[in-house]
Amino acid sequence: IVKTLLEREWIRIVGYRDVPGKPAMFATTKVFLDHFNLKNLDDLPPLAELREMEAEPVLDFDDAPVPQSLQELADASAEPE
Repeated sequence: IVKTLLEREWIRIVGYRDVPGKPAMFATTKVFLDHFNLKNLDDLPPLAELREMEAEPVLDFDDAPVPQSLQELADASAEPE
């Protein structure tokens, strides 16, 4: 994940901690803010709000019936040629 964020230039290394292993410290970039249309990091929702969003499914298709036409299409594509 960190590699992807670095490649997209959404984060950058701003230093290294003075502890064994010298782990990198990261900061978000203007590219990150621009991508998400934010003026500053204070525009982000609080972590507690994000955790609540994770707990709530956005769309629940587990019990939804599959329309017959889609099921037939899925069955046909699963058959060996």
